[in-house]
Amino acid sequence: MIDSRTYGFDEADNKQSEHNLGSGQISGSRSMIHDSLGRMVGSEVAGSVATDRTVSYELDGGGNRTNVTGATCAGTYSLDAALNEYTQTPCEDWAHDSAGNLVQTRATANPGADRELEYDHRGRLVGVVLHTGEPEDTAVRFAYDALGRKIRATWSEGGAAFTEHYIYDDWNVIEEYANDDPTPSATYLYGDGLDDRLQMIRGNSWWFYDDESGSTTALAHKPAVGPLWIERYAYQDFGEPSLFWAGAPVPDSYSGNPYLFAGRRWLAELGLYDLRTRHLDPISGRFITRDTLGIWADEENLGNGYTYVTNAPGSATDPTGEAKKPKIKNCHAGARANIEDWLDEAERQGRLSRDWFNGQAGRKRKRRKADWNNYKNDGREWWGKYDNTRFHRIKWNFRKIVRRCSKNVITFKCRSTGIFCGPPKAAAWTLSSWHAWIRVCKNDKGGLFRQDGTPQTKLDTEDFGGIMLHEISHNINAIGDKRLSGAKVADKDSTRELAARKPTRASWSATNYEFFGTSR
Repeated sequence: MIDSRTYGFDEADNKQSEHNLGSGQISGSRSMIHDSLGRMVGSEVAGSVATDRTVSYELDGGGNRTNVTGATCAGTYSLDAALNEYTQTPCEDWAHDSAGNLVQTRATANPGADRELEYDHRGRLVGVVLHTGEPEDTAVRFAYDALGRKIRATWSEGGAAFTEHYIYDDWNVIEEYANDDPTPSATYLYGDGLDDRLQMIRGNSWWFYDDESGSTTALAHKPAVGPLWIERYAYQDFGEPSLFWAGAPVPDSYSGNPYLFAGRRWLAELGLYDLRTRHLDPISGRFITRDTLGIWADEENLGNGYTYVTNAPGSATDPTGEAKKPKIKNCHAGARANIEDWLDEAERQGRLSRDWFNGQAGRKRKRRKADWNNYKNDGREWWGKYDNTRFHRIKWNFRKIVRRCSKNVITFKCRSTGIFCGPPKAAAWTLSSWHAWIRVCKNDKGGLFRQDGTPQTKLDTEDFGGIMLHEISHNINAIGDKRLSGAKVADKDSTRELAARKPTRASWSATNYEFFGTSR
């Protein structure tokens, strides 16, 4: 087995532990400690081929580090508290410009390079000069397209220069070209999602193995003769990488793989991760520029525009550098639920059943049939046609929810039934607002309750998928359930309209549809 891991989470969905089970593992087991705000304040790695360590973080009220022990760069941090800008880390002196961009670092401890950083008018990193003490400085220039994607990097040292060009499919790099060579130097194959890397062809064909955070843990190639070639990776809390070949540490990637922590590109010479709109410094555990969406774009960062995923790198990622992407956790199964997988399964089966759609398996057959017919009629009304076998337009609307959720906080929490899980025998509930946790209720048999209160002893993908999307659509629109048109209060089967379906015109505003999180 190349890679296998188990994870443990607390009630707030903070990752508490990670245990590696596969053969040839080098990263050992990790445990993490979080404070009452969900911020990581300590971690321990044991049984690792890399260095075992115990790290602790002291944070102020704004999420800034004041002291760190046990890390690569341990010691005291100094900052301008009014701006949340570090002026000194244990290993470097820092300087920022008036826009809050890190423009200069000076190494004060450990071997390192001084850095001078340059930005354009949009705050994008366009150049870095490294003063390493060598006769010639190393410099890099970046170029971007109209969408803000990095399309070119030119490295120079002395009179020599090397340019790398990047070709995209949406926001995923699918090809790289070196200088003017018309043949790709690297090609990447992806799954459905952002940064969902599957394969890299760079001389040889390599396959990615990731952990649940999307960090590359292994890269494997099967040569024509002989055993597998496996390159392995281990990380410190905020992404400092260690590379291994044949179980031994190596300074550089043998495969040439640049995609490491959280699936993002590692700029080894600069000591930074490219998170598209911004760059992450893994040693200080923060971005080098403020959030482009504003310092309060993610309220959980408490106005600190530099904080990376609320100082909880084990519980979320930030693939765009704009706002953290939560891990949507299916607490019933004890693993991360992937809404994309649910959608693919719906399409694979060529249907989207009533129960799948609304999560109400226990409703009376007559009522379900009426709901389904109403839904089909709505499909014709909104889209001009209705495809009874392939729900492409529905899936497209679902994916809009997924994309919107990636820039907001959607958290599924596992709760027992009772006062902390809404009404008795509820399947799930949430407040109709952004940043509200979605409580997924469990019965005493470990299964979900159906909407009618009938307990399930086995997780029903159809039900749970519908429940998730129903609750997410509440948060998307900040709106609650609506009563069906003409429904009688005493009619238990029709007093509440589903959040994931548009009610009839008689009971709904023409300017605010709740259907799949869209507004019209």
